[in-house]
Amino acid sequence: MWYIFDLCPKCKDKLVERIVDDISECEEICCPYCGSKMDTVFYGDKKYETAVYKITLNQVEDIKDKYLGVVMRMGNFNEKEALEKLNEKDSISFEGDLLNTFINLELLDEMWDISDYIITPPFPYIRTFIQKCPDCGEKAVYRIEKVNKNEYKRGFFCEKCGEYVWYDILDGAEIDETIYHLKISLRMAGEKVRQEIMGAVNQLHDKDIFKDEIAVRDLAKNIKYLLRIVKTYNIEYEINPPYPHKIYMPKKEWAQEDIEQLMAANPGLVLNLEEINALN
Repeated sequence: MWYIFDLCPKCKDKLVERIVDDISECEEICCPYCGSKMDTVFYGDKKYETAVYKITLNQVEDIKDKYLGVVMRMGNFNEKEALEKLNEKDSISFEGDLLNTFINLELLDEMWDISDYIITPPFPYIRTFIQKCPDCGEKAVYRIEKVNKNEYKRGFFCEKCGEYVWYDILDGAEIDETIYHLKISLRMAGEKVRQEIMGAVNQLHDKDIFKDEIAVRDLAKNIKYLLRIVKTYNIEYEINPPYPHKIYMPKKEWAQEDIEQLMAANPGLVLNLEEINALN
């Protein structure tokens, strides 16, 4: 059982407390005042408690030079009042209830290089990450979509603007939740190859190691490097279910044509065929 707290991103004047069994499956609710979708801003295993929290910031000189505007918003100060507070002593404090403290913690995130602060008593909840669209201000949704046979686009998508706020491209193995059962025969592997295989196997948790065989059970992303090793040395193996992702093999030997294409695609890059092949 979890206590979750929702806040309207427009009104920002009242927390709504709910009790749920599964945080990932809780339904969105709307603000009773303006009708906007509310954000789940933090959660924990404690119900709401009336308490006063105190945030104390040190590094006052750095804050004064770089984040005066943030201090003004945290304390609802004008510029003169903020400077007076910062000049009083070596630290500055802000007191407030749960909602006020949460809002100030969100403002503190803007001071990304200022880490010297204390919250008393400690903030008892886990804050959620909410990605906003920088263009329209709407909440962006997490999305994964297939780009091609081997790659996926993953990031936060603004449904209002129809564009990603940010994204990265990743291999399908990175999001595959299937557990693969891999057996590797070591009967034909030399000592050097065995050591290389064992170096990869030792990084995995669920494994059985015998004299001439290794059995591992893990996610696609975790066994990808191990599969690359056994395929490179033509080591006998079995995997169930079949591994559907592309395994990028190291190039055994470069040709002059490869070098010329690489240099043409990267003006200013100078490569030597013998030196490149010596690195393999």
